[in-house]
Amino acid sequence: MKHKMTIMMMLLSVIVFVSCKNEEMPQESTQNEIIAFQELLDDWQNDENFTEIMQNCDSAEYGYYDIEDDGVKELIVTTVRGLAIFKYDNSEIKRIYWSTYSALLENGMIKYYRPGEAPENERYVYYNYDGSEYIKIATFERYDKDEDGDYDSGDLYIHDRNEVSKEEWDAKHKEYLEYKESVLIDTGEIFIEK
Repeated sequence: MKHKMTIMMMLLSVIVFVSCKNEEMPQESTQNEIIAFQELLDDWQNDENFTEIMQNCDSAEYGYYDIEDDGVKELIVTTVRGLAIFKYDNSEIKRIYWSTYSALLENGMIKYYRPGEAPENERYVYYNYDGSEYIKIATFERYDKDEDGDYDSGDLYIHDRNEVSKEEWDAKHKEYLEYKESVLIDTGEIFIEK
């Protein structure tokens, strides 16, 4: 009986070990991606995806953030022109986002915000990463139609191309406004020598 119990325990241990190995474990940032990102930062002038974001800029700030909360950090670059996100995937670096007027939020979402004039207006567009690209998930616009300097019930409010009331716009937009901008780690700067 004792021998059967020992065999059963060993068999159970093997089953548990095999099932744990088959579980998808979260990825961790690897030395390879850190080296690849550093090489990109050191030699950015030879990468067309990077030089595009540096056009007409004197400098850029960079840092790292885990946009998918999977343990793998992405390279985030900001300039006066906009925001770029680079991902290390299958031994290569891919730019997965680049746009002006953008900010990375703490949940990995991107907020595009652009104020305008004639009449005064604001446009917010939110993007979420789906594992391969950022896709648009919501758009909010408002126009100071009566040009009184306030966004009130007499103005125009649009959510995802549909005109809505101020109250509906505020209620739907509130969910997105709760996310703060992300805080990057291991930050640095790139300066363009003239």
